[in-house]
Amino acid sequence: RCVTLECAEVLYGATLLSVERGWVVGDRGVIHFTKDGGKTWAPQEAPVAEPLFSVSFSDADHGWCVGRTGVILKTTDGGKVWKRVESGVRSTLFQVRAKDAQSVVVAGSQGVCLFTEDGGRTWSKLKAVPEVDWYALVVNEWGRVYLGGNDGAFEIRLAE
Repeated sequence: RCVTLECAEVLYGATLLSVERGWVVGDRGVIHFTKDGGKTWAPQEAPVAEPLFSVSFSDADHGWCVGRTGVILKTTDGGKVWKRVESGVRSTLFQVRAKDAQSVVVAGSQGVCLFTEDGGRTWSKLKAVPEVDWYALVVNEWGRVYLGGNDGAFEIRLAE
């Protein structure tokens, strides 16, 4: 079934937590949420006006968005309140994956690949990641990170 969301902004990222609950993000910091499988959408207020490119939730409460100029947003209440988290980078962040409420990986331009294991209080750079733009990101349950970008693909363990 096709779902429609009337929105003036370009949408770049989406995530589904279940068949009913999902989020989309896009230009000008737009975030929309559905709790009925896309029949209706409600805006959620973001504290930024930069484009958001990716969104990921680990459970119904804990979610993350990333975007231009190193923007990382975090929610602990399902998106009722989004807060900006300091990433320590100014590069555009294209992808985010939340493993759980504390463990998150983000990837972006200029070889940026960061991870946190403390809910975003501190971020560490994954070492030995080539300095290209990363547009795709997968993190599996064994701690393997797979990146896809303009020079192909790359694999690394979170512990390396």
